[in-house]
Amino acid sequence: MLEFMRKQVSSWFIRIFLVLLIASFALWGIGDIFRGGRETEVATVGAAKINIIDLQTAYRRELARLRPLFGGTLDTEKARELGLVDRTLDGMVARALFDQEVRRLGLVIGDDQVRAEIQRVPQFQTIAGQFDRALFQMAIGQTGFSEETYVAEVRRDSARAQLLEALSGGVEPPRALLDTLFTFYGERRLADLLVLPESLIDAVPDPDATAIEAHYQANRDGFTVPELRAFSYLHLRPLDLVAEVTVSEQQLQAEYDARLADYQQPEKRDLEQILAPTIDVAAKGAELAAVGRALESVAAELRDQGAVHTTLGAVARGDVPENLAGAAFAVTEGGVTEPIRSDFGWHVVRVRKVIPARTRSFAEVREELLRAHQIELAADAIYQLSTKLEDALAGGATLEEVGQKLNLKMQKVAALDGRGRDGEGKGASGLPPVRDLPNLIGRATIGEDSPLTADAENGYVVFRVDAVIPSRLRPLTEVSDQVVVGWRSAERRRGLAKAAEGIMQKLAAGTTLDQVSTEMGIPLTQSPPIGRAAPAGPLVTIELANELYRRAVGEVVSQPARGGTVQVVARLTEVLRADADREPDAFGALRDQVRRLYGSDLTDAYRRHLGTQHKVTVNRTAVDKLF
Repeated sequence: MLEFMRKQVSSWFIRIFLVLLIASFALWGIGDIFRGGRETEVATVGAAKINIIDLQTAYRRELARLRPLFGGTLDTEKARELGLVDRTLDGMVARALFDQEVRRLGLVIGDDQVRAEIQRVPQFQTIAGQFDRALFQMAIGQTGFSEETYVAEVRRDSARAQLLEALSGGVEPPRALLDTLFTFYGERRLADLLVLPESLIDAVPDPDATAIEAHYQANRDGFTVPELRAFSYLHLRPLDLVAEVTVSEQQLQAEYDARLADYQQPEKRDLEQILAPTIDVAAKGAELAAVGRALESVAAELRDQGAVHTTLGAVARGDVPENLAGAAFAVTEGGVTEPIRSDFGWHVVRVRKVIPARTRSFAEVREELLRAHQIELAADAIYQLSTKLEDALAGGATLEEVGQKLNLKMQKVAALDGRGRDGEGKGASGLPPVRDLPNLIGRATIGEDSPLTADAENGYVVFRVDAVIPSRLRPLTEVSDQVVVGWRSAERRRGLAKAAEGIMQKLAAGTTLDQVSTEMGIPLTQSPPIGRAAPAGPLVTIELANELYRRAVGEVVSQPARGGTVQVVARLTEVLRADADREPDAFGALRDQVRRLYGSDLTDAYRRHLGTQHKVTVNRTAVDKLF
């Protein structure tokens, strides 16, 4: 129930309930936290203060974020062992330090930038990729944020990002370091491969009873059926309720009217330009363009003087610098501007087409509005349904009784192991999309209802383990055919390894790999370029790659291929040195990775520096009492 309360704090009923609950706590002595009778601050960072409520809120959010990574079992005791409280507080201190530096430097993030940041969040967009206010409000409501708090947090995050980007954005690692790393990690090797197939081995005779028993005992794990669990579950899915949600045309029209600004598209202009290094070249370009010459043709004529032609496409006024926008949006369709200066040079812009401002009609957005309303109302309905479900279970009803009462279909799974396979050893299908469900099922107590668990589709699942089928070693009589097949495969692998050993002895005695290839009638093949400690196709395993990187050109090694069905004898033929000029993309990727590492180190050092400029004090006593 608490999980739903946190996600539904926008409900007036829940708000009133929480106010009354807090008031009742105050009567019993907890109110002194808010009145100052007890310590309320866990840290001070310069002039900023971090209070108990802020730390508790941040800690709960971090705990909720990490819990799915632990299969839903991360409790407060485990979190304490992981140092989650200290990590959360340290992050809050760092943000407070950066925030004070932002204020000292006077960095300001405008409303337009904040709006753009929010509208880029995928969770706030429709399937068509457009920002949807209803989805935005529903999503932030589920996280416990108000709209004002969320917008303020985005503004602060953007300001911090701007500060840190200014600090580390221009970091350039030393070229000597990049060259050394690229030389080491970018090196590749080539080898001649002699592939020994299973057909090289004579027919393997039938194993006797002793051999069968020995193989069976040596590979007991392969013949063991893991523990299986049968379970039942009820699944609440918003999508199941969407079709039942009705929204009137009056509601949709009212929503459209309230959000009309979101559907107003500003005037756009399809622009192309000539960019020139000097005003003289730009003026010549403007003169030629004014008499009807195509800008692309003009730029080609003035290319020797540094002019280039580019297209900007359809842009709104706010998409281009103000000085360019002022000129480009002042001329008529087909018109050409006078030369305009910017930090990049001199621009001559032609308006290829004017796309008038327009407002998307109600008919155009009706389905979008309807879907958003249905999702929102379905989420409310799921909340109401889940509350009834939890209350019924708390009252002693069984899952079957709850399902019948709430018209929910009881689902049953006959067998599931810890790897998500069914009783036949195949991947189980049709399971609810709950993260790490097999692990949750495996740890559950038989006969007990699970807590209501969120799934990946904004729904909820409650399950009960009905039976546990213990792990068992299948008797030899049941798996004898599989044992024989496994024994034969092992004998073939041993035979191939022995053949490879014989070839290695011949090579040590002076025979060349080419001669062995000719004698055996098996042609040599060249490997693809082999990276350091990396496989290169099914024949070159990591183990073989490692061996080749320990050898000099001309030396020979042998390893089984992936799956062990063939054996590979490999001769190192060439070392391909890394060359940044030949591989600019790979070198650029390495440089970007090292830049990020440098930037992270700079950020950490800057944070430590700010800690000396703004006094940081942590109230360990208050933290330890709280957690």
